[in-house]
Amino acid sequence: MAKYLIPILSILIHFTVNAQEGFRLTGSVHDSLNGKFIHFYGIDYSGSNKPVRDSVKIVNGIFEYTGSLTTPALLTSVYIKEIPMFFGQIFLENKHIQLKVTPGKPYRFETTNNPVTAQYIQWRAATSDPFIKMYPLMNSIDSLRNAGADTSLIAEQEKTLHNFQQLKRQAEIEFVNTNPDVYLSLYWLSYSLFHSMQQQPAQLQSLYENLSPALKALPEAKEFEHKLATLQQIKPGNPAPLFSAPSPEGKSTSLEQFRGKYVLLDFWASWCGPCLEKIPELKRIHKEYGAKLDILGISLDQDKEKWITAIKKYQLNWHHVSELKYWSGNISKSYNISAIPATMLIGPDGNILAINPDLGKDLSKYVK
Repeated sequence: MAKYLIPILSILIHFTVNAQEGFRLTGSVHDSLNGKFIHFYGIDYSGSNKPVRDSVKIVNGIFEYTGSLTTPALLTSVYIKEIPMFFGQIFLENKHIQLKVTPGKPYRFETTNNPVTAQYIQWRAATSDPFIKMYPLMNSIDSLRNAGADTSLIAEQEKTLHNFQQLKRQAEIEFVNTNPDVYLSLYWLSYSLFHSMQQQPAQLQSLYENLSPALKALPEAKEFEHKLATLQQIKPGNPAPLFSAPSPEGKSTSLEQFRGKYVLLDFWASWCGPCLEKIPELKRIHKEYGAKLDILGISLDQDKEKWITAIKKYQLNWHHVSELKYWSGNISKSYNISAIPATMLIGPDGNILAINPDLGKDLSKYVK
């Protein structure tokens, strides 16, 4: 054990110093883009960083963006609103990163002094097939749904999509197994794989054990350990974790208040498009089972006004609570919610009956 002490400490000290210094992203683009604003949108599944929601102006073909991260890296979308083809994703790191953007359809993004992005690009290039085919297929499924197409056709495309998602997951698993000492492995494991493999906790544990001691010493790894331990408790037949949170009116609402009735926990947010698409199904359930079943919406919003506005706009006439903490809320953590929409059906005795039940189907096998 002692032989790992110095490497771990050196890595942590290096990360701490870099975190204090923060990141500096300097970029160069074609002069034709002078005067436009480049936008940055951080995708922070950890909830540990200050929100990256910013823009900078291009002057004389260059721009600069600075900040700091709590995590070693943060997946960030880089784009110009007026140019759909100007879109790329990089991992910000607490380093001085150079970004060169070359015109094209789409624009080409290249970074230097940015090892996590380099690893990500290499991985995507080696596993491109599911990505190339998956996203157009997702758009096709959405179009078919909106057009009211035959359900069998949609089901066929969803099956194909599921196969591509499995290929993507397998590629992530292989990366974690073969790269136990790079941050991207912890990233895949903590967020993408944890979400897609919640029915295989033993395999998740095995993948985690394969990581280097230095990665396991990071705060995100400790959070993963906690989520994995909680995962053993969040399963049908076990008691649902108790909680209380403010309603839109500011009144404390607790899960215990629903004891004796079925309750469907609906984890959502006003900014979540797929959550809003689930509203018709929730309304049908509310109407069909309202005498026996209550719906309790648990929002991951941060902005109280947007949360309340969405409730009124979409006429979500059931119970609601929110900690207004995005992904950092205690409720979502206690239920291992890593993606939304997510639902959980709780029985009158307070035990979990089903996790993400198919809301489009009959729930009578649960609700007696």
